Amino acid sequence: MTGDFGAIEGQRVVPLDLAPEELRIELDPAPLPDPSPESQPIWEELIAENPRYFDAPILADAGFDGASSTQRARLERYSHLACGTGSPPVVTLAVTGALLATDGLGAQHVLLARRSHETRIYGGMWEIGPAGGMDPPPTTEHLGSGALLDGRDAWRQLVLEIEEEVSLPISPDPGRIVGLVTDTLARSTDIVFRVPIVRPLEDLMQAQGETNWEYTETRWVAVADIASFDSRYADEVIAPTRAMFRLLGWC
Repeated sequence: MTGDFGAIEGQRVVPLDLAPEELRIELDPAPLPDPSPESQPIWEELIAENPRYFDAPILADAGFDGASSTQRARLERYSHLACGTGSPPVVTLAVTGALLATDGLGAQHVLLARRSHETRIYGGMWEIGPAGGMDPPPTTEHLGSGALLDGRDAWRQLVLEIEEEVSLPISPDPGRIVGLVTDTLARSTDIVFRVPIVRPLEDLMQAQGETNWEYTETRWVAVADIASFDSRYADEVIAPTRAMFRLLGWC
């Protein structure tokens, strides 16, 4: 695998090559923490500015063990992430899918999406999409040691994001996990999937519906043009996606 993974400031990249079932996701059995007093005034200001904010439980990154391919996670509150509070600091665990489709001339394209200004960070910028935080399991009762989740749960989350965010009528086979990208500015760790789509690009473009509120537009960009896109629009592409371009060997 090629690419200068350290070239993008604020990004930590762990290259992987795993089938979804090979990634363990071990959840700390500790309960959801109470809201922190220091976050409340900040949170009230945030929801006054953006009523879409909701203090739901999220999964937070608790470290990765490469020897066992285990991603550790814990329950946290969205308000602690948004406010930059909580102890230890909250880094949300998320998924990103690099959706790849081939046009009639045989050129492979990847889907990019422009983030809405209603999102928590990076409003108006391009990213590999869809992407989104992983939902916690419906119950955390009787949790013991060992893996409660695995990469197949991350894949199911990504399929939901494909349906909800970019409105693509597809049921792709599970893609391979190509790496973890941690963004120290946005405080997020993304499990990155490479997702080849059998359906021709032209059919996808005709069938694709409207994006939801998180994106204002989408664009299929030829993989062969990604390096020039990255150079020309560097200030308009979020840093994690620029790191993913390199992880995928496109820059």
